[in-house]
Amino acid sequence: GGYSGVVIEGTTFNLPQGTSYYRTPIIVTATYWYKTIATSTVCIDPNPRSPDIRERVCRITEYGNVALSSSQGAPVAITNIEEDVTADNLLFKIYVQNVGGGMVIDENDIDNDPNQGYEWDSLDWVYIKDVSIGNIHLDEAGQCRPDIGEFLKLINGKGYIFCKMSTASIDSVYKAPLNIQLEYAYANSIQRDIEIFRELNY
Repeated sequence: GGYSGVVIEGTTFNLPQGTSYYRTPIIVTATYWYKTIATSTVCIDPNPRSPDIRERVCRITEYGNVALSSSQGAPVAITNIEEDVTADNLLFKIYVQNVGGGMVIDENDIDNDPNQGYEWDSLDWVYIKDVSIGNIHLDEAGQCRPDIGEFLKLINGKGYIFCKMSTASIDSVYKAPLNIQLEYAYANSIQRDIEIFRELNY
């Protein structure tokens, strides 16, 4: 949403004889801290296979595979959510993907010179800040894999979080928002060709 000017200092060279300009690429890299916040509606049904014939607010089969239409405006997005159910739990498989065209880097590398490069084993780790269904936070140990408060490793830019929610205390069918928050550091580069002209003396 803005712009700034940058003065690049360095050694000057003479252009080859007979040329008035020189074309060369320039690469600009931005490194920054970011947070992805995504929400999707899921169906909470403690007994979806009940033989009782009745109207339901929702059916889990309608939410079994929900693709999120937007990228949440973030370079790492929640792209898809699959919902399933067992006798005791609702199951959610949350798909995460790097859609930004850059690299997920270590947060300690944000202020480092990107020209120095990054260690391969420090790349593609996304911190799972929170997963909640309505006002129920799935932050107890074992509710999610990886757990909330741990890191998800993206393989070829993709990964998933597997979460479950107990249906033991649920006695009605309702819709609820599934909220996911991810945090990470990111490096994005853009390349353009520029033309350097011979200095003219008047």
